[in-house]
Amino acid sequence: MENDMNTPKTDSPDNSTEKTKRSFDAVKGVQGLYLAQPNGVYHSRYSMNGKRCSRSLETTNFEVAKLRLAKSKSTTEVARQSGVKTDSKL
Repeated sequence: MENDMNTPKTDSPDNSTEKTKRSFDAVKGVQGLYLAQPNGVYHSRYSMNGKRCSRSLETTNFEVAKLRLAKSKSTTEVARQSGVKTDSKL
């Protein structure tokens, strides 16, 4: 049996450990709401303490995403005013 330690690893497209690249498309008419491609899940994007943050709204439904975005915005604003750091769970 040959030793595979010296064999260079190749990047194959079907590598299960490789993360899938996602792109986020801004939703027109709704500030801070983004749609992740290719899975179609909505995300909230905002900045806190000078850092850009993104949180999944865990839905593919547009109306539910708008409601969760409004709740997320109010939670984020309360956290911002109370001095919460960006690495804290909101």
